[in-house]
Amino acid sequence: MGSVDESLEAAYTGRGTGFLVPEDVWTREFTEDGRVYYYNRATGSSQWHLPNHLYQSARVKGQEAPDLVFPGKARAMLRVDCVTEAASAEMLASAMASAGMPPEEIHQANPLDVLHHFEQLLPPKLTRMLSTGSFVESCLADFQEVSGGKQLPIEDAATMVCTLVNSLRIEPSLALSEERCLRLAQKYDVDSLFYVGPQEFLDLLRYVVVVRHSETLR
Repeated sequence: MGSVDESLEAAYTGRGTGFLVPEDVWTREFTEDGRVYYYNRATGSSQWHLPNHLYQSARVKGQEAPDLVFPGKARAMLRVDCVTEAASAEMLASAMASAGMPPEEIHQANPLDVLHHFEQLLPPKLTRMLSTGSFVESCLADFQEVSGGKQLPIEDAATMVCTLVNSLRIEPSLALSEERCLRLAQKYDVDSLFYVGPQEFLDLLRYVVVVRHSETLR
């Protein structure tokens, strides 16, 4: 049986479609950028396409239908060409737990560990939003303008991050108070340096978004 890493490689390369394997051993897994794929524990194969068994079993158990994404939208949103699922809050909570950080514990975790799992802990849409060149450039330009090319006190950085987080157009809203953002910024400053540079500012923003998003899943 192949490992999960080998299975993920199969999903990316198109191998392991899974059409001829038993359907009662499929599990939902997540790529590093938060997309859902399906792993067969019996064969080690994987696929992007939602196995019928997972869809039907949810209906039999009276659970809500998966958040299906059909090929046209899947190509644009998730870069796959099949019927799949958008990661739900429950799936993301499961992924967080698999990463050793269930939602209720993320705010207590070491910020460096949170940043290490950054892409696993957020929905793909939000991950892409925070990683696009235009968004990063805009954040760095704002930082440069406010800091004058120097490091920025952690309090001022927190104020900027609070404004950026509250400007993100996502559902559910990450509505954040300046007081809460400052507490998160102080926790992020694990070495008590009290100042941040451009890269630390971006990392602080991502850390705050992950924590706030995890709080919406509780």
